[in-house]
Amino acid sequence: MLRKLSFWYTLAFVVIWNGYTVFHWLSGQPNGLSLFLFGIAFTVVLLAATWFSRWLMGHYKVVDEKANVILTQAKSKKSRSDRHGRTVY
Repeated sequence: MLRKLSFWYTLAFVVIWNGYTVFHWLSGQPNGLSLFLFGIAFTVVLLAATWFSRWLMGHYKVVDEKANVILTQAKSKKSRSDRHGRTVY
């Protein structure tokens, strides 16, 4: 439920923001085009962040297991590099 809410909230914000910038651009306001282009770029960033957070929450167990494997390997390499009281490079 919360994932759908975040997507719809982001989509509503994007529609309002881009509607406002289109109005400024079409009415000939100063810097209307730059505001419109910024709005499009901001839309892409917001939707990508929303998609990535939904993907990450859907795959958090797999990501957590992979992170655990990577951290375990890093700890074992660190302990092997120091043998018999001297550092091995």
